[in-house]
Amino acid sequence: MKFILWTIFLVCLSGCVTYPPAKIENGQYIHPKYEISMITPKNWIEVEETPVWFRKDKTPKLNVRGTANVDPIAYYILFKQIMFLDKENIGIITIKIYKSIIDYSKLPKQKIQEMALKSYEKEKSFFDRNKYISDYSSNINAVYCSETPSLLAERRFHEENDTRKIQYILRNYIYTYKEDDTCTIELILMSDATTLEKNLKVYNTVSESIKRFKVLR
Repeated sequence: MKFILWTIFLVCLSGCVTYPPAKIENGQYIHPKYEISMITPKNWIEVEETPVWFRKDKTPKLNVRGTANVDPIAYYILFKQIMFLDKENIGIITIKIYKSIIDYSKLPKQKIQEMALKSYEKEKSFFDRNKYISDYSSNINAVYCSETPSLLAERRFHEENDTRKIQYILRNYIYTYKEDDTCTIELILMSDATTLEKNLKVYNTVSESIKRFKVLR
């Protein structure tokens, strides 16, 4: 009996793949599990929390039921994996990589675009009820989901608070991961409107550096 249990344990153990944690190395953010790397913003610092001066108040709360005053910073940063800050130019870049619910690799590009359009229409409706947000726009591309990350969508909007106007830019990339899985990369820029041009250059550099690499299993 003990032999049988030990055999089952070894079989289960051999079927489990473990990955090293995501890390920053030589100016690169590397995520072994999802086989993605990208440049980290040069001279920006990694932080855990958004600075007080980026918020409408000192304790922003995610309020999904009463969407009249949803704080977009809380909404998008709540599940971020890593966040970088430029204090001088008042900018934040967040990165999130996750397994997609839908396997986009089996869908034609028009269907992927159609699904994304519906999703972001709901997002726009969600934020339209927020009195602090304005100028929401989206650009949804018709792309195939392959091993190379493709830009599916970019959305932009402004948030007004007591001290400044903040510009948001959100880009979503999709790519195949393993046989039946696809992943999404969510890259977000939050910038003071007066320093948007400088921060956007950094954001574009990070976006353009996204690469796949293979992990030997």
